[in-house]
Amino acid sequence: MSNKKTYSIKCTSCNAPLNILGGGRINSVTCEYCNSVLDMNNEYKVLSQFENISRPNTPFKLGMVGVINDIEWTIIACVSYKTDDYEDNIWSELSLYSPLYGYAWLVYEDGKLAFSKRVRDFDLLSWELKNKPKTIFYNKTHYILAEEEYNSYIDFVEGELSWIAKKGDKIRCWDYIGLKKNVVTIEKIDKEIEVYKTDKIDARKVYESFGIDKEIIDDITPKDIKFSPQTKLSFTIIFLFMVYAFFSSYTVYYHTKSSVDYNRILNITSDRFLTHIEIKASSYRLLKKLKIDIINTKSKDVELTYRDNNVTFQHKLLSGMEKGYKNQIDIYVKLPKGKYIISPKNSKNISITIEQSYVRMIYISTMIALYILYMIIFLIVEYKKQNFIYYTLAFVIGSLSIGFLPTIILLIIFKVYTSKKAKK
Repeated sequence: MSNKKTYSIKCTSCNAPLNILGGGRINSVTCEYCNSVLDMNNEYKVLSQFENISRPNTPFKLGMVGVINDIEWTIIACVSYKTDDYEDNIWSELSLYSPLYGYAWLVYEDGKLAFSKRVRDFDLLSWELKNKPKTIFYNKTHYILAEEEYNSYIDFVEGELSWIAKKGDKIRCWDYIGLKKNVVTIEKIDKEIEVYKTDKIDARKVYESFGIDKEIIDDITPKDIKFSPQTKLSFTIIFLFMVYAFFSSYTVYYHTKSSVDYNRILNITSDRFLTHIEIKASSYRLLKKLKIDIINTKSKDVELTYRDNNVTFQHKLLSGMEKGYKNQIDIYVKLPKGKYIISPKNSKNISITIEQSYVRMIYISTMIALYILYMIIFLIVEYKKQNFIYYTLAFVIGSLSIGFLPTIILLIIFKVYTSKKAKK
């Protein structure tokens, strides 16, 4: 239903014709030509003026009609705000009017849109008694205070309002964010408090409904990141590789409940991750008696020694750590590739398990960081689609063979080299 009950007045300051679109609750109108604020209840007397202020850059104009949430609305005013902390961050709120549904607001900021309407069933008394809490419940939804309370100030007005607005009017605000990014805002002007609920809306659909030009819509609508099939496949391959790496450790040595001391060859074929040595006993007393040496077959050096529930690492180049429980100790050591002799003594009723390529959390963190770096590189740099999968496969194969960081460095060097060659 369109709003056809409109009439015109003349601005008492500049004599310009002004269409009154907002129904019977309008108390002031700000002239869109000279920015004079007129009192609707006192023969359009000039109350103040927004001097030396340019209109905010929004594609919406007074009188535009469009549909939001299946309701037809008419834009009757535009109010711009700024805050103490970010004076350059100015957003606009467009007052909407429907003869059947009353008044609402269309919030505009950097091309993003939201729909806001005053609510009357919020328990303000409880909110005040709880001294403006950090969390609230409204309509069975949990909301969290986004930040500390702040002040916003009116910077610009044009059109019809149900109150008389002046430049610099201060509004005290509390913004509570819900799970679906909907917002409950509590605003205090002087002694009056109002509550508004703001929901996200489909910006492009609203722009089209209000008749905004398609080129303008394409220019101001925030661009969503869209991944091509090649990009999705690439990221999926690497993610699956990361999952594989997390579970890829395998046992290279297992000993249990032998009463005979002996030496056994231990073959480490990969040093990309840590080697995990797990020692379990039926009692702490048995762990105190156990002795283990891991000796490099080439250098004959003792690389790792376990004595009396203590671990010693032979070389500074070998990073390691240990953690103990009542009847168990776990050792994580960076053993270079090669053959070793493991010599357990007093190992009766004790199980010893050695896992190669054991991925610790520090490695998972590094993998995730490099994965994000890889995504950023391929999103920022425009690679040809036919080369995309090749780079992805190179990343996976290189990471398996020489490690994550060297692979990244080599890919960057290769890209720089090929770019310079192409220029020649």
